[in-house]
Amino acid sequence: MINDPKITEYAKNHTTPESALLQQIVVDTLQMQGNQMLSGRLVGQLLYMLVRLSKAKRVLEMGTYSGYSALMMAEALPVEGELITIDASKDNAKVAQRNFDESPDGKKIELKIGKLNDLLPSLTGKFDLIFIDADKKTMIEYFEWAIKHLSAGGIIVIDNVLWKGLVLSSGTDAYAKAIVEFNDYVQQDKRVRNVVLPVGDGVMLVMKA
Repeated sequence: MINDPKITEYAKNHTTPESALLQQIVVDTLQMQGNQMLSGRLVGQLLYMLVRLSKAKRVLEMGTYSGYSALMMAEALPVEGELITIDASKDNAKVAQRNFDESPDGKKIELKIGKLNDLLPSLTGKFDLIFIDADKKTMIEYFEWAIKHLSAGGIIVIDNVLWKGLVLSSGTDAYAKAIVEFNDYVQQDKRVRNVVLPVGDGVMLVMKA
């Protein structure tokens, strides 16, 4: 964790709780392998607010896992809204689809199974919000795709940009090194305006300048 656990818990306790279904999804997800990938309440509610505030109607999520973050964003979409989420793991997709089927907002979600590099070229049109929460070693590639497919006034959200604090001393951690490279890449990009929030494992918000 990048923040004092007591501060994080306080912040969580003073953030609107998820629906009963999403709270159960959190409980179930904590039993899954790789449960550190769960966005959690703070990031989840941040995503919800970004979708609502931006009046997004079309959202793309790169990396589904158990479907928690997709459902948080789908809840904020209007009735006619659309969210496409992509995950390479068939096991994760099976869990996520089950969760989507239990939610009234699940009908707004289209789950695609496969590698991002294989599926992204098949997507057409612009997205109002793009959430990148996938392989950290190829985030620059995903970011470049997102910039080209972002609608006017749209937002790109990138998760895990502080990587447990290891961005300060990446050492031999290959993921931390990749994230440091990505963060520097965006910081030097004159096409965008960005901010890093020390929420969860670090969240970066990006919009076209």
